[in-house]
Amino acid sequence: VALDGVEESLAKELVDSLSFNYQKEFNISFNVIEYLRYNPESSFNTDNLYKKIKELSKKRADIYLLFTSNDWKESSLDSLDEKEKKKYPFYGESIPLFGFASIETCHGNKIALHTLAHEVAHLFEAEHKKSTKTIMHPSKFYDKIMWGEEAYKTILRNKFKEWNR
Repeated sequence: VALDGVEESLAKELVDSLSFNYQKEFNISFNVIEYLRYNPESSFNTDNLYKKIKELSKKRADIYLLFTSNDWKESSLDSLDEKEKKKYPFYGESIPLFGFASIETCHGNKIALHTLAHEVAHLFEAEHKKSTKTIMHPSKFYDKIMWGEEAYKTILRNKFKEWNR
C-alpha cells in the first residue's frame, strides 16, 4: 500500500473493511505487507504510478494500492467541459492487467471504502453497470456494499486470478 498524504491508520482501516466485505462474500482476504510513503507528480498518470510504486516496493504483492488525499479529478478530466466532469466523480482508478488500484480518500471514509471495493472488483474483471443497485455503477454510493449478481459471479469466477508482473 502506497500512501500519498494519507495516514497509515486510515489505510489500515480501509483495507481491513475491504477484507471483511470480500471475506464475507467471496472468501478473499487482503493483508498489507508493506506501507510506502509516496508523493507522485502533480499530474495523474496511472501507468507511471504503478511502475514507480512497484519499483519502490521491497516486497512482491498480489495487488498494489495507492491511497491519496489528493483530488485528481481536475487533472485527469481536463479535456471535458464542466457539465461532463460532473458525470464522472473520479474517486479511483484501476489497472486490472497489473493488479493496481488508486483511491482518493479526500471525499470521506464511506466513499473511499466504496471506491476501494469498486476498484478492486475491477481487478477481478467486474465491469461498470447501469444499474444503481450494484457497486459497479460508476458513480452511485450507498452505506452498504451491494455487489449485484453479475459482479458477484465475475469476482467468484476470477478469485484465483494471477496478475501480469
